[in-house]
Amino acid sequence: PVLSPGVTGSWDDLAVHPGAVIYEDSHYYMFYSGWSDPNGQWDIGFAESVDGINWTKYPVPVLEGTSGWEYQITPSSVIKIDSTYYMYYTMRYLANLKIGLATSNDRINWTKYVGNPILIYDQPWEENGVNYASVYKANNQYLMIFANGAGTGFGKAISADGINWEKDDTNPIFTNEETQNQWAAYKIAYPYYLKVNNQDRIYYTGFSSYSAPYKIGFVTK
Repeated sequence: PVLSPGVTGSWDDLAVHPGAVIYEDSHYYMFYSGWSDPNGQWDIGFAESVDGINWTKYPVPVLEGTSGWEYQITPSSVIKIDSTYYMYYTMRYLANLKIGLATSNDRINWTKYVGNPILIYDQPWEENGVNYASVYKANNQYLMIFANGAGTGFGKAISADGINWEKDDTNPIFTNEETQNQWAAYKIAYPYYLKVNNQDRIYYTGFSSYSAPYKIGFVTK
């Protein structure tokens, strides 16, 4: 592994979970979630690297879980708008999920948006939540790909400022039932948007049954 849990007694001594990586100023910057108790508070950590392989952790979380919907938080996307960094993260409470936002000017000191959550589950297909936002800029607007809490579909939302979001009327844009050869017919999760040779792709995790191994695929249009 290129990033491992911390030493015994540290805030992330049980698990580190991938979040978002950005490249800037000849450095890679990683934002990840970590915890010492899976049923306790989850925080967001920060690490940096010059080669994407050897990472140095910041000693303490850069964004902490607190209580209620902010008790367990995990990052999924970081973008820069003008001189401000926007971090999109999942807020988890009693297996229900919402999406929150925090901002920073230096990648270390983060302020949670006072209007959190910025996206909630309010449509039948979303069931018990929305989570794992992948945010990118296209045609002078911001687009978000997100998953539903049940792991059965992905949706899309659009924003002019990265804060206020409007969901697409055609959601869900992709479901587990549409996977090629049903390889992920049981659950799909963790959507990640990437443009490859002018092709729009969403990479995601999926599996075909409760006991099947997790695999990674992508869908394109």
